Amino acid sequence: MILIFVIVSFSMLLSGLFIISDFFHTKEEGKGTIFTITFDM
Repeated sequence: MILIFVIVSFSMLLSGLFIISDFFHTKEEGKGTIFTITFDM
């Protein structure tokens, strides 16, 4: 039960990091939001 919670929180942290990095990439290039949406799902 605790292991599942750790895995879920870790995956959410990783997706959050991807969203932050993609946000900065989007400001520079203008693309990458599609990757964020698909990765979040």
